[in-house]
Amino acid sequence: MSHTRYNEDVERSMLAFYASLDERARRHYAAIEAVKLEHGGINYIADLLNCSARTVRRGLDELGQSNSLPVGKARKKGGGRKPCLQTVAGLEDNFKAVLHDHTAGDPMREEVLWTNLTLTEIAEHLKGKGTPVSVTVVRQLLKRHNYVKRQAQKRRSLG
Repeated sequence: MSHTRYNEDVERSMLAFYASLDERARRHYAAIEAVKLEHGGINYIADLLNCSARTVRRGLDELGQSNSLPVGKARKKGGGRKPCLQTVAGLEDNFKAVLHDHTAGDPMREEVLWTNLTLTEIAEHLKGKGTPVSVTVVRQLLKRHNYVKRQAQKRRSLG
């Protein structure tokens, strides 16, 4: 059994409208459009809107529930991957060990620290200690431990 197919102008309008919506509204719009169609509506709408059929089904489930998410929210609280700083065992200790012999500071301000290692070098040392992380995580660790970028020294020529 074949489902009704919209004409190209309607499909273009649907795509433009879909693109203007946030994530939650996209799921709901796709679900409403799929319900209008009979057999195969979910797959047709998923193909048309370039989303997964699972997204359309999730929208159908959400429409069937009252207040599944707070207003203005597209996702449930607590979703997503936890930050590496929270999940990698021994990361803080290994970071401190790597920087132990590569840290300098400002004698006038004790809270100011810097290192002579680059982000990549720190990441490589951490990998060697069994805690492989990206330079982005290294940057976050440096910030957390109050490391700053050392300012270049101005030198006066003697000539």
